[in-house]
Amino acid sequence: RVSIGDSTDAPAATLEIANASDGGVPLLILDSNDTDKMALHIDAANIDADVVDIEADAVTTANVIDITADGLTSGAALNITSTSTSTTAGSVVKIAATGNRAHDSNAVVGLDIDFDSTAGTAARAFRIDSEQTTGIVAELSADALTTGKGVNVTSTSNGLSGANLLYANASGTSTDAYSVAKIVKDHANLSDSNAIVGLDIDFDGAAGTAGRAFRIDSEQTTGVVAEINGDALTTGTGVDL
Repeated sequence: RVSIGDSTDAPAATLEIANASDGGVPLLILDSNDTDKMALHIDAANIDADVVDIEADAVTTANVIDITADGLTSGAALNITSTSTSTTAGSVVKIAATGNRAHDSNAVVGLDIDFDSTAGTAARAFRIDSEQTTGIVAELSADALTTGKGVNVTSTSNGLSGANLLYANASGTSTDAYSVAKIVKDHANLSDSNAIVGLDIDFDGAAGTAGRAFRIDSEQTTGVVAEINGDALTTGTGVDL
């Protein structure tokens, strides 16, 4: 075992590098000038121990890991892949904030994407490409929610032109029964005084003859364009205008 730096005891690893509290310089600098070779390569045969373990519990306003890649073209600043075929429950990437840091005025975010690219129809700030045939591609669990929002999409843009804040498109040719968009409330609870609504559209547009709070454009030649099933209705109203 070898110890480099200011270690005061026996080395705790094959190679130990220790820096004094008043060292005044970084503990380790890797300066690689060979443009087609890796600067750092780790070949680990680990099975049940972490390959890289970072403990930075004293960090407050700095970043634990800081990556800049200003010359990127077709590369990625962070590329994580796994060819595992194991069906054991697990995650390729997991982000966990186990401390309660939620605040009414300070945004504490689990995953924050700040994507400043502007025009470009092929650009995506976030994309999921899944080959799943069953299961769920994207799942949000908000079981503890009371007065907040499960998903919040907003736009203050004054230049919206043909844009859709929420867009669902099914271009397949399947004739099996399915829904392009479905809203389900599984519990029977309702209230005589509190409005519990399946689809609530609050459209504040005023003057404008082309405006529509709700529109269906169907190319059907048979079938039913809009269907309301109120078979269980007794004293209520099917449609209230």
